[in-house]
Amino acid sequence: MQAKGFEERVLACRYSCFRSPVALSVVRLVKREGRLLCVEGLDLFDGTPVLDIKPCQSTRMHAHRSGFRRG
Repeated sequence: MQAKGFEERVLACRYSCFRSPVALSVVRLVKREGRLLCVEGLDLFDGTPVLDIKPCQSTRMHAHRSGFRRG
């Protein structure tokens, strides 16, 4: 996909068939204040950027399957 002269690619998605060494954490939303989301259970180091937040269907995701995975 071309946008403003730069090539864009998908970094990570929900399907395990795509190889991407990106961490995944299932978190609980504590509160929302405008664009600020407060969550519990995020597994990362201080200063690590959060790339994306997606809604989770509890029937498809389980906490024991979260964490760093290599495809």
